[in-house]
Amino acid sequence: MTQHIKQRYKPIHALMLALALLLAMSSLLPVPALADTGDQASTATPCADCRFVLGFESMHNLLADSGVVGSCLEDEYHTPDGDGFQRTTNGLMIWKKASNWTAFTNGEYTWINGPFGLQRRAATDQFAWEAALPDATPDAVSFLTTPQATLPELMDVSEVARYIEVAHRANGGSTFNLYFGDLAGEELYAVSLYPDLSVLVEGQPTLDDLQSFIIDNYDLLRDPRVSVGTWYNSENGMTYLDISATIPDKETAIALGKEYNQLAIFSLATFEEISTGGTGEAIAGLPPVLDRLTRPEWN
Repeated sequence: MTQHIKQRYKPIHALMLALALLLAMSSLLPVPALADTGDQASTATPCADCRFVLGFESMHNLLADSGVVGSCLEDEYHTPDGDGFQRTTNGLMIWKKASNWTAFTNGEYTWINGPFGLQRRAATDQFAWEAALPDATPDAVSFLTTPQATLPELMDVSEVARYIEVAHRANGGSTFNLYFGDLAGEELYAVSLYPDLSVLVEGQPTLDDLQSFIIDNYDLLRDPRVSVGTWYNSENGMTYLDISATIPDKETAIALGKEYNQLAIFSLATFEEISTGGTGEAIAGLPPVLDRLTRPEWN
């Protein structure tokens, strides 16, 4: 059975949570000039090993001259709903999955890298375009339960590899879908139907390792029910790169687990294994990889 590691969600300090909630508060004010911000006093001690990556790196670079963000205190992490957070010496980086905009707030002001570039507003206000954001594309569970919904566009392979690297580094494992992103916390069940495609990497995977693995399995990963899984085994220092079927129906997932002689399936919502009674040993005569799931026509 492919192993998945339980996501370790870090608690958000009450102040940080309050800062995040300020993003949702409404009313429109003019955008002040960035130069008005001033230096932010901080007594927090930066973390030597953390770093800013992806959207948080872009936001940090955009605000580098003002020194507003400060240094990171931790690596980026994600809550079960998919939103990303990272505490800094001066405030909080935030990525909202539903809108795909990145922001930084220090409690007084919020900077958003949105459709009009970098803008600043009071933390208790909201831009008109924030209130008018369209409905988000369906999440994985909604789409796989009601597949007549429009399928989101495939993500860029290099972008996917970077997101997986961040999630894996932060949590020791990840389950990532090329359409829906990080599946941690979703009401889905991961089933190992593709043990013959697994790859072992010594230590932590590099971007090249992840990108090559995605490209090698790209045709299979175009199925929205199929995702990339990673898991770091601290006992032998190896990382396992796997392909898993991610299924919304528990009974279907259990049936597939039994058919493919799996020890268990894995709940991405509760991070628990569910026994399927198999031995975990490979079975002879596996069907071609593209035939292991009945392939419906996606819109």
